[in-house]
Amino acid sequence: MFGSTTFIFQSVEEGMGICQRIVYISYPDSWENKPLAASAKLYDVIRIDHFIGIVKYYTIPADMPDARQGEYRQGPGQKLLDVINESIGDKKIIAEDLGVEVPEVAKILKENGYPGMKVLEFAFGGDRKNPHLPYNYTQNLVCYGGTHDNETLLGFFEDRGDWELGYAYDYLDTRDKGRMVDQVFRAAYSSVAVLTVFAVQDILKLGNWARMNLPSSMGNNWKWRMQKGQLGQHELECMRYLASVFDRERK
Repeated sequence: MFGSTTFIFQSVEEGMGICQRIVYISYPDSWENKPLAASAKLYDVIRIDHFIGIVKYYTIPADMPDARQGEYRQGPGQKLLDVINESIGDKKIIAEDLGVEVPEVAKILKENGYPGMKVLEFAFGGDRKNPHLPYNYTQNLVCYGGTHDNETLLGFFEDRGDWELGYAYDYLDTRDKGRMVDQVFRAAYSSVAVLTVFAVQDILKLGNWARMNLPSSMGNNWKWRMQKGQLGQHELECMRYLASVFDRERK
């Protein structure tokens, strides 16, 4: 047992020494009053961000001026997941496994049955084997249009030129950037992903002025709020239609 311990998980770009994320997970002997157990009382599904920290994490001496002098260390692995699994009961976990592909992460996800993540905004760069393209999906994953750190879908398409969107035009079968958002919904719903997740800003087809967060910036993040009545019957019916067509209606 780890006893009363706090792990600080930091993921960095391999070889760059630039700190990107920090996730704090503490698990004292009395776990039932702690964050994940409390979340399990409120939510059906809990996402663990920066899941790579379960298997390895990046440490930086406190007196260093930047992240270049850090090193990777082995994470707590299955021992921590055993505690998490016990604390949340029958609730579900989504593992945010984006970024650097680590075989140990894939192995521990499979052993615990946790779905990983794919993001459709990442799908249209690279080659046809891009793992974020829906035809490359495996069933036990969650498909997102974008995360809280991404542009809105409409903003993503509007801010890119034809040379960047050539494959997206072909894949989504349209050059109309508003309709491209609809086609992204359809691509996600028709995939084998166990769950699809879209921000309400995307359902409302809002531009980047409504994005949640711009990483490494301050002052204008987390300010957007949906107004009463803004999400109307039309949007709801459109999503219900896709859920019906692709058999994603709640059972």
